[in-house]
Amino acid sequence: MADKRDNCIILLIEPPVPERIDQELVRVFGEERAVRIHSDLNAELLTGWPKNFDDAILILSFDKTAKHPDLNLAGRGRPGLPGSQRPQSQERLLDAFRLAFNTGAKKALTINHMSPGVKPEWFSQAFDSANDKTVSLGLNQTAPSASSA
Repeated sequence: MADKRDNCIILLIEPPVPERIDQELVRVFGEERAVRIHSDLNAELLTGWPKNFDDAILILSFDKTAKHPDLNLAGRGRPGLPGSQRPQSQERLLDAFRLAFNTGAKKALTINHMSPGVKPEWFSQAFDSANDKTVSLGLNQTAPSASSA
């Protein structure tokens, strides 16, 4: 594995507000329970394995709302890091990648709270196999219908 500074994991954190929550969660569990699940998944991502992943730096990308202007989500005492000033998700993602590459990263991967089963070794494998011509887009699935380019 290359130097830690060469790799970057971008954590995409979404605020726990009903309009931002996966509508399948809302449909299955109801709005209130979906908000709690969403918050728990965010907390797990913020305190889970990416925090201690030795082969990459971390960048947090948080899309703030009026109710959640920083990462103090639902009073959980998370770090009060400011959210993105750019509301469109595409721009937010571009900003995160720009920050990663402008600060020295050669490879960057993203993960959000809706992928709790992702294992650290998968990120190690992805960093090891990625090169300057690798771009992968798509769902976190292994089914043939998952898209990549």
